[in-house]
Amino acid sequence: MTSQKPITRLFYAQTLIFISAGGIHNDPQNELALVAWMSEEGSPAAWNPFSCSVPLPGSTTLSGNPDGVQNYVSLDQGLQAFGETLTGSNPSYKYPPILAALKTGECACAVVEAVANSSWGTWLHNPTAADTFMLDVQDYWAYYSTQEIV
Repeated sequence: MTSQKPITRLFYAQTLIFISAGGIHNDPQNELALVAWMSEEGSPAAWNPFSCSVPLPGSTTLSGNPDGVQNYVSLDQGLQAFGETLTGSNPSYKYPPILAALKTGECACAVVEAVANSSWGTWLHNPTAADTFMLDVQDYWAYYSTQEIV
């Protein structure tokens, strides 16, 4: 699955949903939530649109980043890091509600609000800002979903 050329945020979101083997509900609401989340992160790190900091073989720390955000060597490695971050992190980070919202797939707002209320850092504990941005992404889907991550 490693790719040498850039891929879009939508493709990355769809790949996450596909490889989760039923863990993340296959639903347009989850695609919207994941694309909005990636868009808000705006990560310049290679193969890492969610700004994960899990060190993996061959990954390097993004220059100048105090949080240890990693540049990953491949799409596969970036996807692995996201999965490990979401499922294997300290419960005090409040990531389980993110995964629970992704598993139901009922509403993109539930996912972005869970992210905002976690320690991930996106939207800085402001669910209203998360909802507003998610609606912007929905309104400008053709733009946000086609942005390249690498």
